[in-house]
Amino acid sequence: MLEDQLTVGAQYLSVGKITRTNRSKPDEPTLVDDGFDLVNVFTNWRINGHANLDFSVDLAAGRGGTMAG
Repeated sequence: MLEDQLTVGAQYLSVGKITRTNRSKPDEPTLVDDGFDLVNVFTNWRINGHANLDFSVDLAAGRGGTMAG
């Protein structure tokens, strides 16, 4: 019964090191961010032809940032 109506899943995204520079002020130090991770857990239940129940949780975790240069 639920196998045709229930969808459950998860997504994971990882963004690595990011280096930012200010082009209008090249003398300013470069900002280096260690990146971040994003986890998304979700479910969708099709109750009937007229109603769906959706639920999701998004979790983001930063890895910090440092000034370089």
